[in-house]
Amino acid sequence: MNIDRKLSSSSSKIECLAGNNFTGYVEKEGAKKIKEPLSQGTPGARNFKRTNDVEKEGNILGVQTQAKDIDSRLGASGSAFLNSYVNSLWELAKKKLYKEVYLTENVEKKTKELLYLWYQPVKKKQHLDKVHNVYLKRVELVQKYLAKDSKNRFVQLPHLYFDQKNKHGFTGTKVWYENYIRSKQKTRLKLITHAQIRRFLHNEQKETTNQKPRLPLFKDCEKRIQQLGKTDLLKQFYKAVLTQENKSVFVPK
Repeated sequence: MNIDRKLSSSSSKIECLAGNNFTGYVEKEGAKKIKEPLSQGTPGARNFKRTNDVEKEGNILGVQTQAKDIDSRLGASGSAFLNSYVNSLWELAKKKLYKEVYLTENVEKKTKELLYLWYQPVKKKQHLDKVHNVYLKRVELVQKYLAKDSKNRFVQLPHLYFDQKNKHGFTGTKVWYENYIRSKQKTRLKLITHAQIRRFLHNEQKETTNQKPRLPLFKDCEKRIQQLGKTDLLKQFYKAVLTQENKSVFVPK
């Protein structure tokens, strides 16, 4: 099976486990080129800045009402191991996204309840670590985005940003993560291809008595690249190792 497809499928399964059912938005945003610059209105770009705004948001009646019994509800409806993931993600988010922002107790309580909902759909304990690592990476991707223009880029308050219904909040970073994985996988495949090219050419540079049999080595390198399921990488390999004098020997059938 195509390695790239395997990884994509695995990533999708992990996201589904986490309850990220926002297919329409993801498909639309995911169709964009990976190198396309992120614009205002994308996750991480919705901003607030003034401390007064933070205090105002944290003290509005809706947030206060929702925060009243969150601690008891989380304790009753979820186990300690699930809350440990919530706390870990929240601590990272505070450090990476809200380091210079004053947050009220009500906002923090509401945010933790929202974060709990990101983990709640994960039914199997062994999947939680995978899902958690995806979320941690998504926070780091947002932090890197903000750091590129720290004077003009800010995230929304956390009780808004981590609401799953907010497509311009943390929900939208699923697309960023998918693009990151695709880019990382693309780099990995290129490195494997270049390693096989070097492997063959290095053998060619040796004295004849020290060389490995050329055809078996060629076939072995070729097979490794074929496993990647990318014809363009295979063509790249052929172009790099097939010279005019050995084409007749090594051209694959």
